Amino acid sequence: MHRAFRALCLLCLGGAAVPLAADNALSLVVTTGPEALVSASHSIDFPAGRGTDPLTAGNGVSLSLSETLTPLSLEIGAEAVVTPIAFMQLRAGASAATGWSLGDRRGLALVRRLGEGSVISSDLSFAAAVLSVRGGAVLRVELPVGSGGNRLQAASANDILYRSLPGADEGDYWVYQSDGGGNRDGWRYAGSHAIQYRMGVAGRGLELLGLAFEAGVGLDRSPGGEAWGEDLWTMALGAFGEYRLSARTSLVAFARIASELAYAKGGDEPYYGDRLVDRRLPYRPGAAKAGLVLRVSLDPASPSEEGTL
Repeated sequence: MHRAFRALCLLCLGGAAVPLAADNALSLVVTTGPEALVSASHSIDFPAGRGTDPLTAGNGVSLSLSETLTPLSLEIGAEAVVTPIAFMQLRAGASAATGWSLGDRRGLALVRRLGEGSVISSDLSFAAAVLSVRGGAVLRVELPVGSGGNRLQAASANDILYRSLPGADEGDYWVYQSDGGGNRDGWRYAGSHAIQYRMGVAGRGLELLGLAFEAGVGLDRSPGGEAWGEDLWTMALGAFGEYRLSARTSLVAFARIASELAYAKGGDEPYYGDRLVDRRLPYRPGAAKAGLVLRVSLDPASPSEEGTL
């Protein structure tokens, strides 16, 4: 999957595989949030089940590790991606993340109701970890446009994921990266869909422009959960572009706006289950966000031009 597409947006072995290619990269992300993060990724590709026809010529397995550091958290993840046919990828991954407080912003905290009208918020700085597992598939298509190597590319990624904070009980909520505290242990669907136009340019220059749409919804249901919007979707729309600075360096610019839940009352209660969604008009536009992603390949040789999503 193309690295710029991963930045925006977010298994069949056969025969004796040998390493095909390795990729090590460092990414710096800054947004108008204001937010910032540094991410390192390390991946290795194996030619598994590879054929000579267009549908199987790119078959293989990719194994990757990543580390992401923000001012409030540290996350380490691993992923395996299998390409059994040109238009599809199957993937599975897991991650562990911890957080810490910075001023009045909490990287990781537990919010628990002790009794009627009694709520406690416990800072879990370096004391716990959010564990996640996920699996899903990516469908993709690519069409040539005119001459010169220009291409229209589209991809649809659909994942089922489970997140848990060990030690959290049923009815507990938790804060991660100062996000408002609406997190609970459970299953969730997450989808990311994008279309992009890739220019057939060589060397430095504008390489692609695209649009992305994201949607997600919790799959678990709890008594009274509909009152605070447990069953409602989250959605986001974004646009992005990539400029190739050199053979090993690229800059991605993006803009994104996400939906927020509209509350009939309050909306800032410390215990998320006390919030009441306005069911007549449950969604409202959130704050728009823009950002830059600088990606640098750490490999001594110039990376190969993948040309795919």
